[in-house]
Amino acid sequence: MEHRNRAAKILLVIASVVSFCSCGGDGIGKLASAPASTAPATSAPAVVPVTTAPSAITPVTPVTPVTPVTPVIPVTPVTPVTPVIPVTPVAPPPTGPTALPTGATIKISNLKRVYASTTQDRSTDPANVIDGNGVTRWASGVTGRAWLMIDLGAAARIDRVEIDWERAWSSKYTLEASNDNVTWLQVGTQQTNASVIDGKTAAPAAAEYKNVINLNLTKPYRFLRMNSTERGWSAGDGAQYGISILEMRVFGAGGQDNPAPIGGAPAPTGTTYTQVWGDEFDSAATKIKIDSTRWNYELGDGCDRGLCGFGNNEREYYTDSLDNVFMQDGLLNI
Repeated sequence: MEHRNRAAKILLVIASVVSFCSCGGDGIGKLASAPASTAPATSAPAVVPVTTAPSAITPVTPVTPVTPVTPVIPVTPVTPVTPVIPVTPVAPPPTGPTALPTGATIKISNLKRVYASTTQDRSTDPANVIDGNGVTRWASGVTGRAWLMIDLGAAARIDRVEIDWERAWSSKYTLEASNDNVTWLQVGTQQTNASVIDGKTAAPAAAEYKNVINLNLTKPYRFLRMNSTERGWSAGDGAQYGISILEMRVFGAGGQDNPAPIGGAPAPTGTTYTQVWGDEFDSAATKIKIDSTRWNYELGDGCDRGLCGFGNNEREYYTDSLDNVFMQDGLLNI
């Protein structure tokens, strides 16, 4: 409203000035009277009020109310329960008899049963070591790891063990005792003999072929075994002997003669073998009982295989050389 009044006043002043300045011929400053014919003055045009356009108001985006967050109650972790593993009670090892048999020390290995891990052939049966014959023997075959066990028939006091070795002795062995043929205990110290390479190392005197082991055991035992872990005699050139015993004598008290056979030989502690083929050499087709459909022979001196000598002045020995036993075209060559 104030602006409108001010504008009207300004227009009124301007109109007055214009009216005042309307001049006749008399010059400036002389106010002439309006002629009678002059039209009456018109009123000033209406003044249009000037308004300032209001600034456009940006609409405010309404704020979406924030949903209050429900506080999370921390979960206390449950301590896992460690399952209790039931303890399997360990059965105590069989103790066997504890009282030592009394009586004089005598040879108690006669009329007993003998078992072995391996046997070379029928002529070297384990029972040969208790037959009292210094010529017959037990032989393991071509292996240095072998055992020989005597079943004394009942718990016995074992005072002394004597072993007469054939030239293929063991250079490292232990004596072990048991009452159940399952749990074995080493008795005495580890026994050692010389190691000999045929043709390179001098052989020991004959007295060294015999071992005498004195024992002072506090418990009686039924089973006694010699457990060999190393052969003592090598034939050289890669060929090997096994081990061989002429006699094994056990001295003490107690035991029982002619024990019943046990339910199977104990598991060997050394290398084990599974038979995959055999021949009993009992063929009626030839006088020498050899089945010619299975066996043949070759003529020669062996020099082509580095084994000169067979056929003339041959030297026989045990061997595990692959040059002497091998498969060729599906045939076994020995």
